Amino acid sequence: MNNLNDVLVREGATLRETLECITKSGKRLALVVDDAGRLVGLATDGDLRKAILRGVSLEAPIEQAMNRTPVVAEPGLSPSAALALMRRRSIRQVPLVDAQRRVVDLLFFDELVALPSLPNAAVIMAGGEGKRLRPLTESTPKPMLRVGGKPLLEIMIERLRAAGIQKILLVLHYKRHVIEEHFGDGERFGVRIRYHYEDKPRGTAGSLHEALNHPGFTDHPLLVVNADILTKCYAAELMIRDAAKLIDLGQPFKGETSMTKLFATEMAVEAATLAIQVHGGYGVFEEYDVSGLLGEAKVLTLVEGTSEIQRLVIARDLLEF
Repeated sequence: MNNLNDVLVREGATLRETLECITKSGKRLALVVDDAGRLVGLATDGDLRKAILRGVSLEAPIEQAMNRTPVVAEPGLSPSAALALMRRRSIRQVPLVDAQRRVVDLLFFDELVALPSLPNAAVIMAGGEGKRLRPLTESTPKPMLRVGGKPLLEIMIERLRAAGIQKILLVLHYKRHVIEEHFGDGERFGVRIRYHYEDKPRGTAGSLHEALNHPGFTDHPLLVVNADILTKCYAAELMIRDAAKLIDLGQPFKGETSMTKLFATEMAVEAATLAIQVHGGYGVFEEYDVSGLLGEAKVLTLVEGTSEIQRLVIARDLLEF
């Protein structure tokens, strides 16, 4: 793991403090350590939810919710051996501890099965002032506004890294120092980041023209994205991957697969509807390929369990939990 401190909490920390740590890191867990950095327990977001349902207070010590005997391994464990261990024990992470049980690393199933690195680079346009979001952007650039505890730009970079893109050029203008101080050279986030500075906004085309003068960014097809965009299509893809991994790990998956099917189906219907509207009334004519998309998307709400059935499965799964 690139920044181990992001998931560490001291023994005696409250459930609230641990939840804040988990939310900030986005890793769905926290490692509980003593003053010497020795592992004393592991707490997942699921552990905390179960504790709260049992009536444990948010101000109670984390010891009342954590797993005191998590699966651990020694440093130097190979990726293949780590994957085999996680599959065998139906877990998604393994802390690596030394002979004194000091935490030296944390391996995640998702990262071990990540896509290989691609030679392509990405240019992220992150120089806008975000005037329509004032006063939120008076002291914070729009790409650094937080969603789910993380800056939008950080979420974007994590998605690019998960897709195999590790070479990133950030085009900056407004309050660029805030972005630079957060990301640095990108090593902490598993990518390599370079910066291009604009003295004044030049629009996407102008910015891209100047940015492409950076060597090494045009050797392969280039991905250009805006720093403040999150898409439902990508969310559906992530949900499918997560559900598939639960199945691979032999963990309960009915609730997750129903949520995935329902969300992806509704997203497909919405996307097809918007695609037709781009063409106006002509979008419904058979001469246009887009005309058949809505019907195909609608079929998805009926096959492999209707959307209403998926909602029933989700409700039952939540009630059982």
